[in-house]
Amino acid sequence: MENKMNTSVDRSFLKDAPYAKELQKEIVGVKRRVEEFFDLVVSAEVEKVAVVVGCDDQRVEVPGGVQKVKFADGEKNTVFHFVPSIGGGKDNFLVDVLDYWTKREEKRIPKEKISVFVTSHGSSQTLDSDGKKVTCGALGVRAAYKSAFAKIDKADDEERERLLDELYEDSGIAKRLLRHIAQSTFSSNVYENTKSVMEAMKGDLAKKDLQEVSLEAGVYNHNTRGIHLDSEVISIPGLERWEEDYQDPQAIVISCGALAASVPDSVLYPQTVGVGANNDFNIASGEDIESILQCFCEASYATEHSGQAGHNDFARTDRIVVTVSSSEGLVNFKKALATDEFKQDYAEAIVKKFGGLIYLVNLQDETVEAVKLALETGEN
Repeated sequence: MENKMNTSVDRSFLKDAPYAKELQKEIVGVKRRVEEFFDLVVSAEVEKVAVVVGCDDQRVEVPGGVQKVKFADGEKNTVFHFVPSIGGGKDNFLVDVLDYWTKREEKRIPKEKISVFVTSHGSSQTLDSDGKKVTCGALGVRAAYKSAFAKIDKADDEERERLLDELYEDSGIAKRLLRHIAQSTFSSNVYENTKSVMEAMKGDLAKKDLQEVSLEAGVYNHNTRGIHLDSEVISIPGLERWEEDYQDPQAIVISCGALAASVPDSVLYPQTVGVGANNDFNIASGEDIESILQCFCEASYATEHSGQAGHNDFARTDRIVVTVSSSEGLVNFKKALATDEFKQDYAEAIVKKFGGLIYLVNLQDETVEAVKLALETGEN
């Protein structure tokens, strides 16, 4: 017996989808709001655009509008933007966003105005000596299957694949995530992890002629409301304090493509998921099929495996919103749904938790589609 998945994409289904009318009404005017955001950040009023980049589960809630912030080189009028590009797709997706910012036909952001803070978790990412207290998903998997990964780390390519297959069957965790964890080097020192990511990004920035962009490694601590760097702590005014160790967002938002990830969710969805601290679990990536599958991998792992005793992780999460930047992204999203990987590893979790519903927003034409997944049990 096996689970088979049927996928239908039907605009007429929108009238019955619980969130569809609200979302369609909200998305109208999004292109105007995007341009207003760029009007602000390129204006003389704004001296610095501070990009906070980190894991999608980091719960960074940056304030909107212009904030006066004290940096090492003085106080500056600053606009913040969070890009969750580490963990959600390729690590250098941030570079694609910056490339889009600085090469727009109109209202391009000057490179020297941009400062990037590559951050890891602060108080929420702690690795005890026994490996038990871990809230970072990747570190948590390594700790839970320590002996299996020890064998994988030493294996040659052929044996490595066999061991990954065994761990996939044993754990139920998507093979894509297991392979990513096996290929990554993690340290219990979160600052060292961040510095290694930043060093890798420098080469990607150079390839896009973005050397002028300021790049610093730090630890974002949501308890102290600041970014901890080697020499200073940048306190972010207007940041909503978040002290819990669990996540309970209203929505999972997958932002595909540089346009979708280049503006805050408060610009895209000002009345729903872009409002309030910890209101959405955001994943950002490119619009290619591989990156879209990586996003679903992140989302399915988070909702299925992040719960801890006494915590209500994702208890109220009731929707998945996928935002695509272009027609190409729309096509690739639908192709991703047809892959064996999606059907085998992610579809069932979406059906069980969300009734199979995915809301698909196309920024190019300001439209919403409802994707309905259905599982059937049948013989091969």
